[in-house]
Amino acid sequence: MDLERHPLAHLRRQHRWSMPDLVRLLRARAQRRGLRSGIDRNRIWLWEATGTSRCFDGKGELR
Repeated sequence: MDLERHPLAHLRRQHRWSMPDLVRLLRARAQRRGLRSGIDRNRIWLWEATGTSRCFDGKGELR
């Protein structure tokens, strides 16, 4: 089994989401809660590539 560095990478593959798909999903979830999202494709790549998620506190947002 191929282990990912970050849970988002695994989730993206599992659901067959592209980075832009995930960005749209997270931005839509934030907007429904009356929040703004600074998430972009580069940030997601950084999380997946470096295994860091300091800026991400919405893990439940992906369910």
